Amino acid sequence: MFVHRTLLSALSLAFAFGLTAGPRAALAQTPDATSSAAPAATAAPVKHVVGAQRETFVVGDYLVSPTVYNEATAGHSGRPSYALEAATEFYVQNMPFMVVGYIDDWSFSHPAGPPGNCAFVSGCITNIGHTGQTYRPGENLHDDDEGGGIGYRIAWPRIYAVIAYTGHSETLNYPTSNGVGLGFEKLPDFERLFTVYGYGYYFPDLESKFTVFNRVTGVSTVYTLTYHELRYRGGVMISPFTNHQAFIDIGAMGDGLKAGHAAPGSQTHLAGYVGAGLFTP
Repeated sequence: MFVHRTLLSALSLAFAFGLTAGPRAALAQTPDATSSAAPAATAAPVKHVVGAQRETFVVGDYLVSPTVYNEATAGHSGRPSYALEAATEFYVQNMPFMVVGYIDDWSFSHPAGPPGNCAFVSGCITNIGHTGQTYRPGENLHDDDEGGGIGYRIAWPRIYAVIAYTGHSETLNYPTSNGVGLGFEKLPDFERLFTVYGYGYYFPDLESKFTVFNRVTGVSTVYTLTYHELRYRGGVMISPFTNHQAFIDIGAMGDGLKAGHAAPGSQTHLAGYVGAGLFTP
């Protein structure tokens, strides 16, 4: 909202100045009110240079048939899921930076049969620390990723090297795993009708702690869970509305989390998506 208000204020001041300063300059240059005025020169069309304008955008996408592999599901898909992303460009001492934030929600089903011994029934989940399996009834679950980053532009137009942060959480009562990573992001160029964009991030160490209480021995054990995560996304934004700063978004996204210490299993998320958003050039 601050960016929108700043842009609107600047445009209003420029418009007001054009209305007041223009007639005054014309009167000052006219020696006689009865003299004929010279024909006004026709302004040359303004050409937008790709990458020259700072941009801010927000986009929301519906994930089409998201597919999830983790300790609770083996590739089930079809649950409603979504992704949100926002980014803005700015300058510090003439150095080009960007900030980005995102939320990804992956919904999936955990199928299970009737309860029983995990050696004979379906629906059991590997315990943290690989201490066996536990039966869990069938239900709908979510995996969520929330994070963001700050980047410095290294190529033209709008290719940034990014330091990123992410937090990965699940509805299995597991703790949120957090970590810092590196990557590259190509922001869209809304000066074009069609613009490609995408990113790739690698997080070498997502970490969290989980306490397990053993009712038999009465002893609590603290486990440190670790994952290595690769995130990626790529697509096309189409802005066909000449009088509106809106666009259509189409692409594919996903991630892979490789299980490290004490984590019950590796994870994969993959989906196509379609959505829409708004931008300010």
